[in-house]
Amino acid sequence: MKIVDMKDLKEVSSPGERGQVTIIDCINEKDIVLGVREIGPNSIAPKRPHHHPLRQVMFVIEGTGSVTNGIERYRFKPGDFIIIDTNEEHYFESEGDRVKMIEVRFP
Repeated sequence: MKIVDMKDLKEVSSPGERGQVTIIDCINEKDIVLGVREIGPNSIAPKRPHHHPLRQVMFVIEGTGSVTNGIERYRFKPGDFIIIDTNEEHYFESEGDRVKMIEVRFP
């Protein structure tokens, strides 16, 4: 057992289609990822095309925006869960202020 302070984790900035996303991972292994994603104000992230072999669940902590797979678009707000299937293409768009989410990826 251990406690990890988010301030001690490495931040990685990645450019999006517009703006950027900051990635802060606590766990990043082959079959599981757990971390925080901060999408900058008025951003579309990540760059296209974007998909991965793991399922993904995001929990929105702050900010509003939308998520799309190129066919459907859904609006999200704090308190929402976003569930993305394996290999499903997806992009997030922030509205105004930044969006902060917890991300979990798993088989």
